[in-house]
Amino acid sequence: MLRTELPRLKGSKITLKPNRIKLMAERFFLFDPSIYMNVIFTIDGIVPEESLRGAIEKTFTQNQTTMSKAVLDEKGNLYLEEMGRTGCCVFVDSRDWQEIRREQERIPFRINEGEFLRAFITPRENCTDVYLMAHHMMADGSGLLILVDDIMNNLAGFEVAYKPTEVMQRRDVIRKGDLPFMSRFRLRLLNGLWAKEKRIFTWEDYYQIHETYWKDKSTYFEFTTMEAEEVAALKQECKELGITVNSYLVAKIMEKYPDDHVLGVPVSLRGKSSSISNMITSLMLEYQYDKDKSMKENALRAHQIIREGLASEPMRYHIPQFVAILDPTLMDAAVAHFVLGFENEAARKASYVIGYTSKLGTDVGITNLGVLDVKTQYGGYRITNMIGIPPQVSATRRVVSIYTYNGKMTITDTKVKKI
Repeated sequence: MLRTELPRLKGSKITLKPNRIKLMAERFFLFDPSIYMNVIFTIDGIVPEESLRGAIEKTFTQNQTTMSKAVLDEKGNLYLEEMGRTGCCVFVDSRDWQEIRREQERIPFRINEGEFLRAFITPRENCTDVYLMAHHMMADGSGLLILVDDIMNNLAGFEVAYKPTEVMQRRDVIRKGDLPFMSRFRLRLLNGLWAKEKRIFTWEDYYQIHETYWKDKSTYFEFTTMEAEEVAALKQECKELGITVNSYLVAKIMEKYPDDHVLGVPVSLRGKSSSISNMITSLMLEYQYDKDKSMKENALRAHQIIREGLASEPMRYHIPQFVAILDPTLMDAAVAHFVLGFENEAARKASYVIGYTSKLGTDVGITNLGVLDVKTQYGGYRITNMIGIPPQVSATRRVVSIYTYNGKMTITDTKVKKI
């Protein structure tokens, strides 16, 4: 894992080149237009607008990622480059966060200018809502929660340490083994086919893909809330069954979608890292709810399948290894084929393999961060509620997120629909 920080030279006349980190795993998300992370939290009482805005803006300066921009070189490689300022923004808006989201998803994030995150402050009668909308290239769910913790610590006047960016590198992935021989062979054949008519996509393509995708679509959310007493009862039931709460909820969610059978379960590879970055991958599991069996039997089977997947290093690293082999510009071409109708044989095949134009993608992606690792009390400020919603990436047909905070569990079903 690469850890980097721009050197600080006092009294030196040497001009340093901008600190630049090559991105690999994040490359997969670059051109996907449906890629926005969401965290919404409520602070008890009326927080002075200037204080909260100042805390958020200060947080941007304390993280290398939010002081950087995305850079594409002449070969189509992606980098994160420090620029000495932030491109992230803070707004005050009286509207509900869902209305804000539907407006903002149509406006491409200017990540080539460092706009990885938009923060919205909404004063209410007896509380203050904060909505963070972030590009997934910038952070995974855990990274965004670290940002929330930084914001609250700054608001309360506590010390916050500077966090350099840490990212997965190709060498980290290769150490974990490799894809099966035939998978590697097919991907290299695909790279060879693409090399014959290879095209480098630009930021103009990025903006065109985004605007075309969202012109006739919008994101909709359905929420189910379990109060603390219900959560405690569920935990006890799962304990008696000898399974995790996550396994039970996977079975319960898949019961709603009996025709779906490709399940995506995110897996964090960040370890103890506190970096604002994306260190998430996903297990692709075959699991279909069996209506002829009881919920208990389905939950036990889900538990076994997930446990076996988590225990398998090749399965945990399958997607990073896929990304490490596939030509990064071919990933862009696959999205361009899906959204813009870009005609190219290799792009068409890549779009099919990734799942943009086939059923090879994920039917249901289920994200469960468990009990959110964010305090409720920060000095004189208290967070009363929080929910987090991952993106429904274009190769996933449905995303369900599960977060527990302050004893209450919120399950969110996310679907991008045509309008």
